[in-house]
Amino acid sequence: MVDGDQCKDDLLGDCTSDCNQKCVAAHSGGEGICGPSLGFRNRCWCYYECPPLKKCQDSFFIDRGCADNTKCDLACAAKYPGKGAEGTCGFRATLKRWSCDCTYFCNPN
Repeated sequence: MVDGDQCKDDLLGDCTSDCNQKCVAAHSGGEGICGPSLGFRNRCWCYYECPPLKKCQDSFFIDRGCADNTKCDLACAAKYPGKGAEGTCGFRATLKRWSCDCTYFCNPN
């Protein structure tokens, strides 16, 4: 998902005449459209602009040091697959340990 992409949900239930009103109430600027689902009933699908992506951070210790960020990039990507994770390797002098500092895209709250 990229900032500005269109999101879609069907949390509004079966299609009724107030489908669009329900969608606009749930997502400002949204548009409610009745359409088929996997079952036999039409659902109220709500299309709206996706909210902006939020960057989250996490840190964890690693066994050995690293000369560059490649090791942490790989570790962060494995821990947060599909979330654009990047890692920076650093030494925590007070703890005498190496750590990876990750940044990754997470859901806005």
